[in-house]
Amino acid sequence: MRTMPQLLLPLLLLACSGGSDEGTGDTAVDSVVYTGCLADGIAVDPGTGSDSYVGIQDGDDIVMVHGPQGGWHIDVGGRVNHTEELVSIEATFTNLADGTLIAGDQVESRVALVNWDDTGCSGDFYGQRIFVDDINSNVGQDDICALDGAELEMTLTVTAIEADPPAVAETTLKVFAALDPADVPECANR
Repeated sequence: MRTMPQLLLPLLLLACSGGSDEGTGDTAVDSVVYTGCLADGIAVDPGTGSDSYVGIQDGDDIVMVHGPQGGWHIDVGGRVNHTEELVSIEATFTNLADGTLIAGDQVESRVALVNWDDTGCSGDFYGQRIFVDDINSNVGQDDICALDGAELEMTLTVTAIEADPPAVAETTLKVFAALDPADVPECANR
């Protein structure tokens, strides 16, 4: 028969072996331990907005803005939590009907988050223009009109670039392409 110390020894060894990092304030990612702001794991809430962050969810519309120089773009925003203040942002939009990348084949943006909260390790970004120019070499009004109401997959990737190695958050959701109000009459006549 085993005595109480013999039964407790395996449990004591298991408890001291490290096991889970839950509750330690550190997050291990591929054997990397982040501390401080990144300890809980960087996360991003996707959004839109040209002047401020406006959150979006699966099934929301996202406007293809008719820009001042004649092209189209989608304003992307986000609220980033458990991060450092300096991040890079990449976003893509894919037409789910045919798998065509319609926007996002461009260089990442690097920004300092606004509304930065030192104690909460969080901040926002907005007004990141993702150009609708990947459909073909010369996107025109007909291309934009054809996308009205199309189901798109939005992939948003935010990277805390000063972390070593960089910490990455990615989120994907389904949104619907919506026309800029300036394009509605033009598309109605086509």
